[in-house]
Amino acid sequence: MSREEHRKGKIEIDIHDSLYTLGDYPWRKITEWFEYHLAVKWYVIQAMMDGKEAGFLHLVRHPEDPGVWYLCDVHTKPDCQKKGVATKMYEAALDLVKQYDKAYRVLASVHQENQASVALHRKMGFQDTGEKSVFPELSFEPEETMYSFSFVFEWPAGNSTIHRELFRSMWEERQKEGGHFNSLEEFYQVLEEAEENKFLKVRLFWAGEKPVGYRVLKTMEDGETKKVLDQYFIPSWQALLDDGALNILTPDNT
Repeated sequence: MSREEHRKGKIEIDIHDSLYTLGDYPWRKITEWFEYHLAVKWYVIQAMMDGKEAGFLHLVRHPEDPGVWYLCDVHTKPDCQKKGVATKMYEAALDLVKQYDKAYRVLASVHQENQASVALHRKMGFQDTGEKSVFPELSFEPEETMYSFSFVFEWPAGNSTIHRELFRSMWEERQKEGGHFNSLEEFYQVLEEAEENKFLKVRLFWAGEKPVGYRVLKTMEDGETKKVLDQYFIPSWQALLDDGALNILTPDNT
């Protein structure tokens, strides 16, 4: 178990990933079901205010896709509502998921009549997929749809054989749309130049362990403004970007 104390208010977040630290709390049997039946990685995120439980939720890795996680059983006690409890729990959950190399998506089922839940998910960057909620061995009401938080990490690319091959396949698809570079050889030259030129950066977008796009950036003379020379996402991820449903995460100092 770990604890993170937030400066805003008096909300503390306890993160449990072991049945031994949970104690006897209302949703323990469901946690045991995740542990023993689905046999998946899980977390219980518990919010505390003034030493008392203010809310909790389950974060569960999908049993069929290690890149997808699911948020469920979100509960905030009535006297703790509208105090930022759910937001803090969601922030902790998303921070946890981003630590996993294979992760690229977090799902949550939302009942369309639950306006507070709809507002929370939109605020946290989730988008309504419009698809009926589905998760292995769980049942849902007809009015529930799946909300999705999809994200990619933007990492520097190098002039290596592996990266060249990754770029080759994406560049060929990019040319069908009309890319910035006239030839693959010209693109490779940029890769070489970027290793020596601090004003030129080539980056890969990674969804978990899968490359899904790239971006070429040039820093202008003022040292602050960055111009995108070329950018490409494979179609399914470009669709998410176009819908405002893709979160691009750039780690510090990259």
